[in-house]
Amino acid sequence: MAFPVYSLFTDKQASLLQRLIAASFSLTVLMLLFRGVTSVTSGLDLSLSSSNPFNSWLYVVLYLYMVTGSMGFILLDKERMDAELVKAATLDGLTNVLNRQTFEKRSAESISLFAGRQEPVSCLLLDIDDFKRVNDQHGHLMGDAVLRGFASTIRSMLRDDDLFGRYGGEEFSILLPGADKNQGLAIAERLRAAVEAQKMEGHKEIRYTVSIGVSTLIPDRETTIDQFYRLSDKALYLAKSRGKNRVQAV
Repeated sequence: MAFPVYSLFTDKQASLLQRLIAASFSLTVLMLLFRGVTSVTSGLDLSLSSSNPFNSWLYVVLYLYMVTGSMGFILLDKERMDAELVKAATLDGLTNVLNRQTFEKRSAESISLFAGRQEPVSCLLLDIDDFKRVNDQHGHLMGDAVLRGFASTIRSMLRDDDLFGRYGGEEFSILLPGADKNQGLAIAERLRAAVEAQKMEGHKEIRYTVSIGVSTLIPDRETTIDQFYRLSDKALYLAKSRGKNRVQAV
């Protein structure tokens, strides 16, 4: 019993249910340890057939342990399945970033918040340059690996409050709450440079770049993520037409 107790208590991401199960296990462990020590160091009769009140309490605790343990692990399995369903509904299955629907929903909430504050919001639209060539030359499995590596690189460089989602194919979007135009451009340039410099482990011959369109607005109550998208898409088109592997703002 001690090992699951230790595992549950040391897991920083443990849920409330996991900690309650760990607490019930801990009580049982302490009762059993106390019974073992007491049976050796005192003259009390602690055999299983004894009518000692301590034994009665021990049986109650063991019964509760059996019930809570069984129900607890059933609930833990349900909790895990619910978490997987939430993940499937909110994240892109390949890159593990927000899917388009979730990105747009959370962006709308963030835009509304910053509209109330009258603070700027920047939106980045990213498109991997010549991604079709990667698929054609190296196959779709390698194309998937490129998308996963790209998403991982970008995600590692964003702030906790930034939103990062996949719009489809090789196109991704980032919402930067509180970032003005200069900050948006600076962040976009860092991301572009990081993508250009990265090398795929085991496939260093595969190199790729990204073009980024940047738009910045001080939103009002009527501002939508679609407005940001249209402006960023216009900027992205300019970046592509001017040679790719560049950042462009409107």
